[in-house]
Amino acid sequence: MSEGIAPCPGLTRRSFLKTTGVLAGVAAAGTAVMPKLQALAEEGGRKTSSEDQVFHGVCRGNCMNGCPLEIHVRGGKVARVRNAECPDPQYNRICLKGITHPQRIYSPDRPLYPMKRVGERGSGEFERITWEEAIGTICSKWEELRKEHGPAAIGFWSQSGSFGLLNGCHYLGAYNRLMGKLGAIPISGAIDMNYYTASSAMYGGGLSGSYNEITDLRNARTVIAWGTNFTEAQMQSWHFLADAIEAGCKVVVIDPSFTTLASKADLFVPIRPGSDAVLAFAMANILIEEDLIDVPFLLKSTVAPFLVKEDGTYLRMSDLGVAPTEGPVNAQTGKPSVVDPIVVWDEAKGEPRAEGEAASPALKGSYQVEGHAVRTAYDLLLDRIREYPPEVATDICDVPIETMREIVRLYTGNKPASIFQGFGYDRYYNGHSTFTAIGAFATLSGNIGKPGSSAGICQPGPIPIDMSRCFGPIRQVANVDDSVVDHGQSSYTAGVLAHKLLEALETGMYNGSKFVMKSIYINNCNPLNYVVDRQTLIKVFDKMELVVTADIRMTDTSPYADIVLPAAHWFEVDDFTCGTAFLTPYVCLQEKAVEPPGECKSDYEILNLLAKGMGWPEVYDDLSPQEAMQYLLDTDTAKKYGVTWERLQREKIIRWFPEEEYIYGADGTFSTPTKRAQFYFEKLTPSMDWGQEIDEELERLPFFIPPQEAWPENPLFEKYPLTCFQEHTRWRVHSNFSEVPWLRELDPEPTVKINPVDAKARGIVDGDMVRVFNDRGQAVVKAILSEGIRPGMCNMPKGWQACQYVEGHYNDLSSRETNPYVANSQFSDLLVEIEKA
Repeated sequence: MSEGIAPCPGLTRRSFLKTTGVLAGVAAAGTAVMPKLQALAEEGGRKTSSEDQVFHGVCRGNCMNGCPLEIHVRGGKVARVRNAECPDPQYNRICLKGITHPQRIYSPDRPLYPMKRVGERGSGEFERITWEEAIGTICSKWEELRKEHGPAAIGFWSQSGSFGLLNGCHYLGAYNRLMGKLGAIPISGAIDMNYYTASSAMYGGGLSGSYNEITDLRNARTVIAWGTNFTEAQMQSWHFLADAIEAGCKVVVIDPSFTTLASKADLFVPIRPGSDAVLAFAMANILIEEDLIDVPFLLKSTVAPFLVKEDGTYLRMSDLGVAPTEGPVNAQTGKPSVVDPIVVWDEAKGEPRAEGEAASPALKGSYQVEGHAVRTAYDLLLDRIREYPPEVATDICDVPIETMREIVRLYTGNKPASIFQGFGYDRYYNGHSTFTAIGAFATLSGNIGKPGSSAGICQPGPIPIDMSRCFGPIRQVANVDDSVVDHGQSSYTAGVLAHKLLEALETGMYNGSKFVMKSIYINNCNPLNYVVDRQTLIKVFDKMELVVTADIRMTDTSPYADIVLPAAHWFEVDDFTCGTAFLTPYVCLQEKAVEPPGECKSDYEILNLLAKGMGWPEVYDDLSPQEAMQYLLDTDTAKKYGVTWERLQREKIIRWFPEEEYIYGADGTFSTPTKRAQFYFEKLTPSMDWGQEIDEELERLPFFIPPQEAWPENPLFEKYPLTCFQEHTRWRVHSNFSEVPWLRELDPEPTVKINPVDAKARGIVDGDMVRVFNDRGQAVVKAILSEGIRPGMCNMPKGWQACQYVEGHYNDLSSRETNPYVANSQFSDLLVEIEKA
C-alpha cells in the first residue's frame, strides 16, 4: 500500500499552529511555547522525578558546541533534557534546540520503517517494506553495478548531520569502513572550505584549530569579531566573550549587517560585503605607517625573513651546495624526512645563512645569492599590502579612514587583543584570500600565541584516537581500477566535488579519469537543502539508478530517494564524540537512553546489515557498539591523552586538552611545514582537483579580487541589484531542527530581511509576501523590513526545508561556480531582485 510521506516533518507555513508536537506524553498540546521553554530552561530543567532514569549524552549537530547532556527518561520515554555537569563548569550549557530533542524523537512525522519509492522522484510517494527487502534491494543493486561498472559506480555522501564515531558523519564515522570496502567514491559538498583551508595554511592546527581555547576570550582586552554573529551561531560559547565585556574588554564588530553581537559592540563597522580583504590590507598599511609592526615576532615566528627565488620557491641550503640531511621518520609514510633548511640573509655578517643560524636575519631586502635573485617574503607581502592604502580602500570597502585607524589603535594599544573570525566571508568566491589577508594583518601586529591574543580559526582540532581504526579495511577491494577517482578514500576533500557532479556524469570524465556513478548512499546529511544550485543536483539524482537515504526524519532529499531507511535518534544509540566538530575539549559518552521506535535502527547497525548483505561480515566483525568503542579507544594516541574506555564509562566526560588553558603557538612555533606562521605559501595544493588551473603567482600571498557575482561592477548588477546572504540563526543547525514545532512557533516561516529604503523603492511593506529571484531560480517568502540590513542587501536565514517555502528554495538561487584553488560553496556570493508576490 503506497502512501504520501511529508518531505519534511513539523510545522510548515501552511500548517503553522494547526499541528502540535508531543513531548514524551508529558507536555500538553496547544499551550503557548515560550513559558514551556522558559520553564525547561530554568536551572537547566533540574527538577527530577524520583521515577526518572538519567543517562549521559551529547548534542552533536554541527553548531561547534557539542554540549554534554543529561537525558531524563520516564516510563521508557525521554521526558527532559538538561545540561550535564562538565569538569570545567564554564562549559555547562544547553540551548533552546537541545531542550527540544524530545519533540524530534516523538515527532508524529518521523519515519518508523523502511520504505521504497512508488511514485516519481520528488513526489514523496513510498510504500512500506521490510528490512530484509531494503537491504536485499540495495546490496543486489550494488553488486550489479560493481560487476558492470566497477566499485566507483557507488557514491557515499555524508556531511555534518551528527558527529559520532560510530553513527556519525563526515570523515570520521564508521561508515568509512563500508565505503572503503566497497571502493565507493566520497562526494564532497565543499562547505566552509575557505575557512579551514586558509587558516590551516597560515597557522597549521593545534588542539583547538589555529586558535586559543575558546575560554581564552575572557583574557582579551580587545576583540575584533569579524564576520561572525557569535550570539546566534555559537550561542553556547558567547558567554566567554560576554564575560570579557563585563571585565572591560572592547569589542569591534565588522559585519555588513547589524547583528545581535553588533548591539554589544563598542564599535560597529558595516563593511561592504565581500570587501573584507581590502580593509585588512588598509589597516596593515596603517600598522606599517605608524611603526606598529612586531618585528621580533616576525623574525622569530613567521616566514617574513625567508628568501624567495624568482620561481616562487624558497632558497634552500641545497641551492648553495649543502646536501640535505635525513630527519625524523614520518609517522604516515614510515620514511625519514628530508632536512633542507631555508635560507635567510644575515645582516650582521652580510651573507646567507640557514634559518635559525643567523645572528641578525634581514626582514626586508633584495639580494643576489650564488646566481639566485631573491627577496624576503616580507618584501613580497608589502607589495600586496601597498595596493590598498586607506585612501584607496575606503571607497572599496565603504569604511571611513578614521574608523580604520580607530580599530588599529584598539587592536595594538589595548592588549591583549584577539580577532575572532566566523563564516560570514567564507561563502564568497574570494573567501580564502579574505582569511589570509586578515591573518596577515594579525601576524604583522604580533597578536598571536599569547593569552588573550589569537587570530586563527577557533575550530575542532585533532582528536585523541588513531583515525585508521575508524576507516577500517580501506582499499581491500577486488577489481579496483586505479584510473578511477579516489574510490574508498575517507577525507573531506577526497573523491568528487558535488558542484561538478552533473558535468562528470554527462561527460563520463572527472579530473582526467573515467567517471561512472549510478548509486548514492546518503547518511547524516541533506544535500538537497544545503548544496548550491539545487535544481542541478536534482538532475544528478534523476540520473541515478539507486539513491538511498538514512535519516531520523524526512528531509528535502528523502523524496528523491529510492529507498528510505529510518535511522535512530542520537539518544537511541551508544556512541561517543571527541572534538570531532566541537569547541568543547572533551571526549563525551553517549549512553543509549531509550529504544528506537518502530523499526528504526542505528546507523552502525544499518552499516553492519549492508556489509553482511554484500557478503563482508569482517567489515564490522560483529562488534557490539561497546566493543567497537573500546577498540577505537585502545590505542597509544588515546592513552597519551589519558583517554580509556574504562575511564569514559566511569566518568562520562573526559577533558583531553592539557589541564591548563590551551594557548596555540605559545612557544612561538606553529604546526605548519615551516613551523612558523605563514603568509607566503611556497607549495600550492588546491583543496580538490577536477582538472582546473590555478594562478600560482596570485595564490602565494594574500590578495583581493572582487566577489564573483555579488559586486557592483558586475554587469548583472543592473538586473539584480541586491546582494543576498544567508544568516545562521539560533533556531536551526543548518537544516537540523527545522521541523521542531516549539521552535517553529518562535520562528514560523522563511523570511527575507530587507532595508526599508530598498523595500519602499519596490512598493513592499513589512509582512508582504515577496518573490526573491534571479536567472537560476526563486523563493517566495515573507518580507521583514529591518534598518539593520545594509541598503543594497537582503538576508534570507538558512536551513528552511523546501516544503516550508511558499515556492522555491534559497539554494535554487545560489551558484555552483567555485574558486579553482579552494572548492567552496558560495552561498552569499549571489545577486537577486525582489518583488511583491
